[in-house]
Amino acid sequence: MKKAQSDNTLLLVGLALAVLLAANALLGFMLTGQSRSAMKVLIQNRMLDISKTAADMLDGDKLKALKAEDKGKPDYQQVNDTLAYFQNNIDLKYIYCVQYIGNKQFVFSVDPTIEDPGEFGSPVVYTDALYQASLGQSAVDEEPYTDEWGSFYSAYSPVLGSDGKVAGIVAVDFDAEWYDNELAKQTRTIAFCLAISTGLCILLVLVATRSLRSRLRDMTKNLSDLSHDLSELTWAVADIEAQGDEHQPPRKDETNLGNLHERVQEVRDGLRRYWEDSSSKANNIITALGSDYRNVYYLDLDTGEGTCHKAIGLDCSLTPGQKFTFLDTMEEYAKSFVVEADREAFLKFMHPEAIHQAMGEKRLITHLFMVHRDELEFYELVRIAAIKNPDSRSGLGVHAVGIGIREVDWETSQFLARNRHPEK
Repeated sequence: MKKAQSDNTLLLVGLALAVLLAANALLGFMLTGQSRSAMKVLIQNRMLDISKTAADMLDGDKLKALKAEDKGKPDYQQVNDTLAYFQNNIDLKYIYCVQYIGNKQFVFSVDPTIEDPGEFGSPVVYTDALYQASLGQSAVDEEPYTDEWGSFYSAYSPVLGSDGKVAGIVAVDFDAEWYDNELAKQTRTIAFCLAISTGLCILLVLVATRSLRSRLRDMTKNLSDLSHDLSELTWAVADIEAQGDEHQPPRKDETNLGNLHERVQEVRDGLRRYWEDSSSKANNIITALGSDYRNVYYLDLDTGEGTCHKAIGLDCSLTPGQKFTFLDTMEEYAKSFVVEADREAFLKFMHPEAIHQAMGEKRLITHLFMVHRDELEFYELVRIAAIKNPDSRSGLGVHAVGIGIREVDWETSQFLARNRHPEK
């Protein structure tokens, strides 16, 4: 049983870890994709901002009119210096101007690169983004391209002339390795954070399951002890119900909740049968022994409710079988019949709490008091006996008593009265 419970615990822990890892993997995949897309948009926007800014600073009419032989002239030099300012102060690889010569062919215009610049009029590698810029709309490469200077992602912005047409294109190259590293850096950061969070979650699960397993061991032990105690109680109840029958001894290996439920059910059914049988026997005994008593009551000490088994005359207006509130009825009885001198002691003795306390020490208690009935004064005796003896082992205690009130014979009453009032 313990091995099965341990296997179940390990299975639950394994399932919890699997779900946790799957959730983290899914979350990591989603975050990585979203972060990569967001990072890509940020980089592309930065590239476009540089190319647009540079394009806005150039004069389209002068750029369109430049030729290879204009190198060193003021208009050429102005374009070259403007582009060189961006190249020297911004983290980019190259910046240069491109001319569209038609039929999706492009050539270098002004290139401020000092070492190995693109020659004026030499061809430029075609990309869809470059062609889109020739149509008047800024664009950036979605995929890297390769030329003799390396692999790049480039942003392109058109330079418009005074007629509103494209006079040239500003191209900004960013190293493909740098671009990919920026995206990978974000991915690595997210993967690292997810790995840390997964590790922490696994650690927390292990710590929590360790505590849970400890509690389960304690609970299993307690269930085992409880089941054994219930087995003993079931055996004891069964022994009370049928003396002499053979019963199986208490079992010590019933630690699961199913067997525990069966034991509790057996004990509950046995106790109910025992209590009903005991109550029936007690009622019969009370009735049988009540022939010498004027009034006979059954009192439930837990509820304070009484049951009348015998009543002579109009005492408290009770009839056999009638249930009543015991303390209220005794107060009425005392007011109607008990002489004033004995009334307070009578009510104190008959209080259910006082009876319950007295039953913890004695099995039978009595009280003698004087009554005034039918113009006569005589003594009556109340006897209270426990229906169930106290059980110090189980702690159940006394829950019900039988109460009988009878008249003391005339001679004894006269003798007691004379001793009470010697002057008479």
